[in-house]
Amino acid sequence: MAFYNPKVVDFNPSRMRIEATGDIGGGLWDIYKHNVAKNQTQMKLDEDKRHNVASEDLSNKTLQETITDNAFDRDFKQNKFNVENDHWNKDYALKQDEFANTKDYRDKSLWTRWNEFKANKDIAYAKMFADQQEKQEKINTENILANSQADWLNKEVPDVAKTLGISQEGLSKTRERLKQQGYTDDQINGAVNTLVKTQIASLGTGFNTNPYEYIRKIKESNAQAQQDEANFSAVKSYVLGNKRARNALSAKYGAPIENLDPQTLDNYIRLESTGKGGLFNRNNIIASSKNAKAMATNLTALKELGTIVGMIEKGASNHTGFFGANKPINAIKQFLNSDDIEATALKNKLNALYTRFAKGARSDKVAEAMDRILPKFGDPSTNNFLSSLAVLSGELNSELQSMAKTLPNGTYSDDFQAELDNIPAILTRIKDLTGIDPVTMENTKSEHKKTKSQIKNIKRY
Repeated sequence: MAFYNPKVVDFNPSRMRIEATGDIGGGLWDIYKHNVAKNQTQMKLDEDKRHNVASEDLSNKTLQETITDNAFDRDFKQNKFNVENDHWNKDYALKQDEFANTKDYRDKSLWTRWNEFKANKDIAYAKMFADQQEKQEKINTENILANSQADWLNKEVPDVAKTLGISQEGLSKTRERLKQQGYTDDQINGAVNTLVKTQIASLGTGFNTNPYEYIRKIKESNAQAQQDEANFSAVKSYVLGNKRARNALSAKYGAPIENLDPQTLDNYIRLESTGKGGLFNRNNIIASSKNAKAMATNLTALKELGTIVGMIEKGASNHTGFFGANKPINAIKQFLNSDDIEATALKNKLNALYTRFAKGARSDKVAEAMDRILPKFGDPSTNNFLSSLAVLSGELNSELQSMAKTLPNGTYSDDFQAELDNIPAILTRIKDLTGIDPVTMENTKSEHKKTKSQIKNIKRY
């Protein structure tokens, strides 16, 4: 390709090669570039021509489609005009015919239309009235049902009714408030019924599907909550009443419990009485609390007997002027048979103790002993009185010891434990006065000689 070489080349037969032959290649190169530019220009002209032809074809096609669309629209509009014009002509002709009818025909036509309208109106009114009546009956039924459910809730679970604001007291306040605001009775009844229905519905489908089961679960939940609160109260009462427990809690949390606010103290007690590793055995404390309640009646009666012993000792000493260590029966007898104020007070106290304790007697055996302790004050048998006093105290102590054995590791408040620890002292005072050991039923003094079987078979005199 000589055009690509600025120098002229030719074949040299002597050397069998193509070699440069002169210095005229530059002119040929200019010719080559000119031809290339001319060819490129021609190609661009050809391309522009093809583009113009294509554009012209596209414009012709678009124009043709526009002409077609315009023709379609023109035909459509013409047809529409023809239809509307025909309809107008027919309507005009019909009106002309109507106008041509006689007045009588028009009147009859109007009357017929009026009757049709009136009949349709009556039917519509009847349907509307029936719908309203059905709606009102439905509302009345819902109101009756909701109010019945509210009454039932107030009876079965008043706390739930009060929380919902549909207790009798709450609804009365609502009615009074609305009345003060100027509402009519009908408006007030409607508002109250709506309130009741809304609050009943808020209980969910569980209540409406099976209200008895719903109430049963609420009662169980309330009972469990009350039991939990009672159990916590027992634990808290023990902690506050037991010095060792208070010290243990104070030591663990580094502050005297007296310095803790009530909520923090409750939280600590709950934490230390639930689960493993706590300071307090919750079950043991609760059992001890129940045991203490069971022992309270007998313990109170035993303390009362101790008080009675003191009253006898003091009264006999004041009445006779002599009441030494031997506590002679004659001095006691003279005091019991006297009209002294102290003797009268003793008799009243004995009667009160008998009345109170007989209602809550732990056994027939103790009740019988209580019956025997009350002498016929006009002519008492002092020995029987003292023996009965010992028998009763022995029965009370025996039951107390039996109840204590049911919970050998019981934990009690300091005050209650002190009362338990004081039982031997009370029994000793009774033994010293009566000459009979309440624990063994044995005679301890010659002045009171009786066999054990005789003592246990004392009869009321």
